Amino acid sequence: CTILTTSPAASIASIHDRMPVMLRPDQYDLWLDETTDSATLQSLLQPFDDSDLQAYAVSNAVNKVENDGPECVVPVETPTIAEQTSLI
Repeated sequence: CTILTTSPAASIASIHDRMPVMLRPDQYDLWLDETTDSATLQSLLQPFDDSDLQAYAVSNAVNKVENDGPECVVPVETPTIAEQTSLI
């Protein structure tokens, strides 16, 4: 399995310097077609449209590889600087 990454969308850039390549459903067949030329494939490796992305704080459960459930994507309240006592 391979995850292809690209530069981040503007809404993600403050969080990380890259993001996974995400294809739209109308691009699936083109991606999977063995006859698609490399230049066309390369054109699909773009940041996803910001209007379709949401960024929000989640539980630090995402920091452990054994956690792979819905709790990893549930929004949590972002602590204020005064409330935050550690980075972990």
